[in-house]
Amino acid sequence: MFAIGLPKSEWITNVMLDETLDYIYVTVNTKLLVYNWKTSTEISSFQACERQITCVMCYHPYGFTILGSKDGKIKIHGLDHVLVHEFQSQYKPITSLAFYPYGPVILASAADKSIRMYNLRSFKESRYNIEFI
Repeated sequence: MFAIGLPKSEWITNVMLDETLDYIYVTVNTKLLVYNWKTSTEISSFQACERQITCVMCYHPYGFTILGSKDGKIKIHGLDHVLVHEFQSQYKPITSLAFYPYGPVILASAADKSIRMYNLRSFKESRYNIEFI
């Protein structure tokens, strides 16, 4: 177990364990903190989004860290946390991210009652979207 030194005004909003890299991704409002959970050392931290991060996932084949946020944006960061691409087709908070099992595609749900698919190779939104009324 290790402690994250945060000011009293900040708190952890999301956590994701990456067993492949032995990393724990911790979101604190708009920041992403990355720790090695085996050595209890901080790998990196950076300001990742303009609005609160709601979900985080990694896509290892491309080395991407993918973040959903309250402003409906999905940010794709590459190695060294460089912003590779940003999707903005949902206008309410991203509530969840998931992998599509057949190809480099993610699914994103949002508070606008939609589920959208995004291709991580072409950076295009799929034509298969679901909206609940």
